[in-house]
Amino acid sequence: MNNTRLYIGVETKAREFDAKLLLACFAAEAGFDTVLGQQKIFVKRLAEMPRGIWINKSISPSKTEAYKHYKKLGVILAGYDEEGLAPFNADEYKKRRISVESLRQLECFFAWGQWQADVIAERAPSEAHRVVQVGHPRVDLTRREFRAFYDDEVKKIREQYGQFLLINTNFSFYNHFHGKDGKIAMFEKAGKIADEAQRDYYLRLRDHKKTLFYEFAEIVRILRRRFPDATVVLRPHPSENHDYWREILPQDGKTHVVYEGTVLPWLMAADVMIHNSCSTGIEGYLLERPVITYRPIQAEEFENTLPNLLSEHALSREELLQKVEYYLTRDRSVELPADEEKRRIAGRYIASLDGPFSCERTVERLSHIQREAKPLEIFSYRAFVEMKRIAKGVLRRILRRQPVSTATTKRQDEYRSQKFPGISLGEIQQGLIKYQQITGRFSDLRVAQIGKNLFQFERKI
Repeated sequence: MNNTRLYIGVETKAREFDAKLLLACFAAEAGFDTVLGQQKIFVKRLAEMPRGIWINKSISPSKTEAYKHYKKLGVILAGYDEEGLAPFNADEYKKRRISVESLRQLECFFAWGQWQADVIAERAPSEAHRVVQVGHPRVDLTRREFRAFYDDEVKKIREQYGQFLLINTNFSFYNHFHGKDGKIAMFEKAGKIADEAQRDYYLRLRDHKKTLFYEFAEIVRILRRRFPDATVVLRPHPSENHDYWREILPQDGKTHVVYEGTVLPWLMAADVMIHNSCSTGIEGYLLERPVITYRPIQAEEFENTLPNLLSEHALSREELLQKVEYYLTRDRSVELPADEEKRRIAGRYIASLDGPFSCERTVERLSHIQREAKPLEIFSYRAFVEMKRIAKGVLRRILRRQPVSTATTKRQDEYRSQKFPGISLGEIQQGLIKYQQITGRFSDLRVAQIGKNLFQFERKI
């Protein structure tokens, strides 16, 4: 049995939790001593935890020094890129999200598919051998084998909203939680803007998103007038200012701004989904649901290629209304016709659409990782880090320094809470039971809460 400790972090709960829980189940079944929890806990406290493998979230330039630190602690690093499936364009993605030195610190990197693997190989040819195409646990949940996981939620959504249009937005470059320039300010603070050309690109992207933001607000009003019996549910990106949407959209009882749970049951429940260059367009396609990309402005340098390739296109308001009318009046019991060209495109970008699940392929690769034997160096470095931590704590007590609560820190806490409202043991257990029922597997797993937002999965002996 493999009893290696495996750490799986969750940063944006609505997007990642169900998929990471599924991965934790597969890993624990394979014998890993698996810990699932909030990503920032591992960032801050991994030096205090047993050595193991940590699946991190990117290979961006800002990660390099931290990854070197974790390696000195004896942590074995692996990684995904949650944003690697649908970037705006390859050049921007290479600059902002791929660092040769960060990738070099990883034992392996799990690519969404061939496209991402090729882009990484172009940027970091010397480290391309670390890249493994497995898809992503989120892809597993779109497959027919796992859709029943959301049956109860789909039923509740339909009972509450009836016939409804789902609009997914990704306008955080303009409507960010921290203000209209909040996204760019965060990039600057994190050192993610390499030069003036990149800054100029982001400023133009912000202006593009601003135009689309107000056009989508207007199209909501138009849809409500054209289809008065249908409800419109707008689901903003997790980094957007959700309250601003609520301020500017109609308060008519049939228009709702909702950000609850993962998007998958909402896609499954909706009569049709509308987006613009949003990754939820990919998930909608994989779920075999009607998906329309509304593109009143065509600007390829600012558009995510894959969501648009896998969606129907509406280039004008009238064209959008015609397509929406078709889906509101069609017989939902009739399956959408298969599109072999779209399936071929999806297969190039996304691995594990069939055959072994992404979670299985991920765990298989992790099972072959060998722990590096440098016990004395690791022990010495961990002791040094622990002494620093203790010294800082003593200094704080001597100075009686308390955190200062300000409007800025309060707003930051609200932003973090929007992205990660917490995980309960009940949620974990409920999800585990569902996966057991769907798969007929994982019956020998047990889970225990070992800290706030921290859970350990093991096989029963």
